[in-house]
Amino acid sequence: MRTPLDALIITDGNREGFQRVIDCTHAEGPQLLFIVGEKGTGKTTLLRARQLEKDLLSTKHVTYKPCAQILDAIHACAFDEDLDALGTTDVLLLDDIEGFLEDETLGAPTAHCLLKERIDRGFTTVITSSKPIAELGEIGELADDLAKFEEFTVQPIDDDAMLSLIQSLVDSYADLETAPKLTDEAIAYIANEMDVNTTMKAKAIDFLMTQYQGEAGETLSLTAVKQILE
Repeated sequence: MRTPLDALIITDGNREGFQRVIDCTHAEGPQLLFIVGEKGTGKTTLLRARQLEKDLLSTKHVTYKPCAQILDAIHACAFDEDLDALGTTDVLLLDDIEGFLEDETLGAPTAHCLLKERIDRGFTTVITSSKPIAELGEIGELADDLAKFEEFTVQPIDDDAMLSLIQSLVDSYADLETAPKLTDEAIAYIANEMDVNTTMKAKAIDFLMTQYQGEAGETLSLTAVKQILE
């Protein structure tokens, strides 16, 4: 059975950082990982796959949370059990630290309080960012917290790797009897011509495979795929 992690494309440009995140639920002792890469490098896909993966050999609870959602909840005073648990979950995957730092007043202090608590308690935390720690600007006490993190840079997925990724996503629906098939040209279009990030490409594949109203197993051409996704 395929798992979310099986859909990841591991390349020379992301191997070390991706593998450390994949292995974080089995590592001895807390892991503090800071993953840097531009949009489209698969950081969000990686964190979501790590959270969705069910480890039979690990009892650690893994939580994924975009940083912007945490601040949105605080601004709305929408405190709930999920928000309260961020300080105590075994493994916290924080996506896009800029989501904190866009709020110049509340962002960095909030991130500091959360990270300090997790570091003091000895929990694993993974953070993604489009910028290295040294380029995050004036972040006060948060800088001391982030100094404890190992920083890894991941490179964009090249065209061949992206094509392999999209093909693997299409193949993951092979057991769905109602799913259509896609021509090579349609897969290549989604992989390398659609001007959206990897997450949106994955959503496009899911829409095509699960929402198609035509004949089960029908082959969709490039033209048909473009019309459906418009």
